[in-house]
Amino acid sequence: MGRISGHGRLIRCGRTSIVVGVDIFNEIDKLDKKPMSVGQSLITYSRLASEGRGLRIKSGGDRHRAMRFSLGKTPLKQLLVEKVGIQIINQARGQLGIGMTAYVRNSLNSLQGGIIALLADLAGQLTLSKMTGKTWQTRDLSIHYMTPGIKGPFETTAKLMRSDKHNALIRIDVLDRGDNNRLMAVIFNTCVHTRL
Repeated sequence: MGRISGHGRLIRCGRTSIVVGVDIFNEIDKLDKKPMSVGQSLITYSRLASEGRGLRIKSGGDRHRAMRFSLGKTPLKQLLVEKVGIQIINQARGQLGIGMTAYVRNSLNSLQGGIIALLADLAGQLTLSKMTGKTWQTRDLSIHYMTPGIKGPFETTAKLMRSDKHNALIRIDVLDRGDNNRLMAVIFNTCVHTRL
């Protein structure tokens, strides 16, 4: 068991968008073992104009900083889902909710994109579990961010698109309930049935 690392590379930098590829590795703590690839992502960023949406960028002195989720060898004291405050509203409908807090707010004062991805990941798995009585695991997320989530609370809805004995595709919409139910993101979650 080693640490998880992400290695990013710039693919495209344009006037209105930036595309970055990220390879995720498990860096095994053995001298004769190479890091093992555990995932890849392709991320497109839009250059946002802050006018009219209440977005304010916070700047810090250190632009390149390692993120630590624990102190030394001390493990996390709380599950991530509990720490960010995700609540199950209606599992059968894929309704999960979360409020806006400093912990989930990004430098634009909107909901972090990673938290939106986490909501879609959990909503897909939990909905399928309720529908089938089986355990499912997310294999792939295709995320389309539409607009920043500013107010909250934020909520997901789920719609099953197709499924068979081993695979399922489920659409997750993320809404900003405090902003006239504005559609923030559309995510397609591909899940696989796992035997536990």
